[in-house]
Amino acid sequence: MGTTNEKAATRSEEKGSNANTDTRRRGNAERESQGNGYQQERDDRTYSERTSILSLGISITGGMLRQLISDYRDQLAAKKEEIQKHYDEIRQLNGEAEKIESRIQEFESLQIQLEKQSEQPA
Repeated sequence: MGTTNEKAATRSEEKGSNANTDTRRRGNAERESQGNGYQQERDDRTYSERTSILSLGISITGGMLRQLISDYRDQLAAKKEEIQKHYDEIRQLNGEAEKIESRIQEFESLQIQLEKQSEQPA
């Protein structure tokens, strides 16, 4: 085993290394707590700024949304009116197409009658 002086020297080295470790740990802990405090303060300030900006943003956004909704309702009304005009035009065209179809049938009947008359001896 070692001498008493060796044991004493080893113990003081151990104490020294423990002391250094403790000092380092305390220093890190202090830095972390200081950093956390700073971060907390910064977060609080940022949150309060965001709150006021957010409130302003909500009122601006609310007005913008109301305007957008109004604009889109106007566009929808215009499109529905346009659709109605197209439906009216389609009904009118269908009516015209039916008249044309009726005339075709009249002409076909007339053609059949003329062919029959031309086949009959005079």
